[in-house]
Amino acid sequence: MLEAARYLNRDIGAFHEAWIIGTSPLAVAFLRDGGLGGQSYLPRGATSSPYTLYLINRAGQRITLSPPARNAQFVRDIDVSEQADVVLLFPQEMRLPYGQVPVHGTTQPRPPAKVFYLREPKSLRSLMQALIEAGELERQAKEVVEVPVLGPDGRPVM
Repeated sequence: MLEAARYLNRDIGAFHEAWIIGTSPLAVAFLRDGGLGGQSYLPRGATSSPYTLYLINRAGQRITLSPPARNAQFVRDIDVSEQADVVLLFPQEMRLPYGQVPVHGTTQPRPPAKVFYLREPKSLRSLMQALIEAGELERQAKEVVEVPVLGPDGRPVM
């Protein structure tokens, strides 16, 4: 589950500290700014593709850094007051047995993941509660975007 939270749709919130706030369905929350000034979490001189981050060192050499990912972790007691303003909610139909990222095969239209951009940062505790209460996450969002579920290779997995 940690690997799924780190790498599924990794272009959304790449390089951010993130928490798994729900497991059924999988829900990942992070603070867009992350205290680093918006997009400045990319190192100076870095460029990225959907799959790889490159950094040019002082000698002009291109260094390949590890693929983009969120540093996702489970919420601990000391984390519940941490703030997040984005929630990435994966479809209920997606199954994550034994920590893998298999997909429920079907010929039916595949449900998208949803990205909730909140009006203001909320504590992880309140976001976990919002997941339980029907429609609460939608009420707190200023924008909801549907995106296909993409795996570590950048291809749709559902």
